[in-house]
Amino acid sequence: MIAKSYGSKLRYFKADVSLPLYGARNLALEKIRGKYITFLDCDDMWLSNKLELQVKALEENKNVGLIHTNVEILELNGNKRIKHKVIQPICKVFRELLKNYHINLQSVMIPRIVLNNLDYWFDESMLYSGDADLFLRIAYDWDILYMPQILAQYREHGTSLSATRIEKIVAENEKALINLSKRSNDFMNNYKLEISRFRFRAQLSVVVAKWKYISGVEARKAIGKKLSSSWLLGLLYILSFLPYKIVNDIKTRFFDKVY
Repeated sequence: MIAKSYGSKLRYFKADVSLPLYGARNLALEKIRGKYITFLDCDDMWLSNKLELQVKALEENKNVGLIHTNVEILELNGNKRIKHKVIQPICKVFRELLKNYHINLQSVMIPRIVLNNLDYWFDESMLYSGDADLFLRIAYDWDILYMPQILAQYREHGTSLSATRIEKIVAENEKALINLSKRSNDFMNNYKLEISRFRFRAQLSVVVAKWKYISGVEARKAIGKKLSSSWLLGLLYILSFLPYKIVNDIKTRFFDKVY
């Protein structure tokens, strides 16, 4: 086995029973002994200097609760895409993250002490949004450090997005807001604008997913009566009469860095 070939440098655990994703992540967190925590799923990759650079950055910034980096996305068609983020200062960026969440799991590193100060780690009732739920709760209390280097690769999948899964993602986004609201009685009022943006982006992702994986007709149904609430929804409504692939190819060619 590859893991065991590393000898005592790598500790390998196998659960006695099959666990859901976030249950497995929590079990792994119970087993670890290291000072810093990072994640790597079987189909993603780290660049060789990821751990070195992130450990150094965290050692130099003791007030940081989470560090994340830029990611190279490996598309199904063989292309590679980089989604550049706006470079942010080392500070509390919770409001910005709530409005525009953009953290990729495989790029993250977290000090163990940060996890020890949380009431719980991953929400095991979730299937899709547990990463965002955890990282937003960390960002609520700690500074976040973003490194613009590409230090990880993420592989896209062609999994169909069923109506059931779409509804589950939306419900989990709302659960994440409920989890955050437990930090303060006035949370919903204090972050009203950001929460509105968070919900809108969730709605937007549902529209795009239905267009991409099902059809333009289903995308337009998802927009429904909300058409007049945003020029972006209006634009998506018009574009959805075209195949998603055509529009995405144009976007990729002129707006994304692809090679």
